[in-house]
Amino acid sequence: MANLITATKVSIDDIKEVPEYKELMPENNSYEELKGSIQQLGFLDPIIINKNYEILDGYTRYRIAKELGIKEIPVEIYETFDREEELDIIVSFNLKRRHLSKDEIIALIDKIAEKKKALKTQITEKFEEQKNEIKNEQNRSTGATIFEHKNEQNSGTSARILFVFMLKNCSTGATILFIFDLIFLFFKFFSYLCFESLLLLCNFIN
Repeated sequence: MANLITATKVSIDDIKEVPEYKELMPENNSYEELKGSIQQLGFLDPIIINKNYEILDGYTRYRIAKELGIKEIPVEIYETFDREEELDIIVSFNLKRRHLSKDEIIALIDKIAEKKKALKTQITEKFEEQKNEIKNEQNRSTGATIFEHKNEQNSGTSARILFVFMLKNCSTGATILFIFDLIFLFFKFFSYLCFESLLLLCNFIN
């Protein structure tokens, strides 16, 4: 729910128009009368803006202030959750302050409803896009894992095939010699690890 933060005066140069909000407003038939009132009495109603200083209500008064060269104007700053909540503020203030005809009220409500529908469609599309990105990322990760697993399987299979080939194609003496070489290398590596571990232990004790 929108909350009023403060009522104050701000520089007219800091205030920003929002085209999609401005186009919602019906033409003001009392423009000249309102202009004369502001010229003589000043602002009776503040302009409604959000925290980004975007106008929610008061586009006609803002335009008149620019024409009259007014540098500072009174505003009410509202904290809003999203665009949909701001649309609710727009329709609420326009129905309260402006003397709209029945047709103008219906037209305004229809425009607000269309804007809300468009916003929901955008949110849904964005959600689907994010969901698809997550799925694609998961598929890429799964594919990479499967590829690595297959490579590991292929590597193991290749080693087994090589060993069987050597056993089948080499002479018995050569095969035995090859096995002894493997055993020798294994013990040599194991002895090296034991020696390094002993050195580390000695250093730790010292």
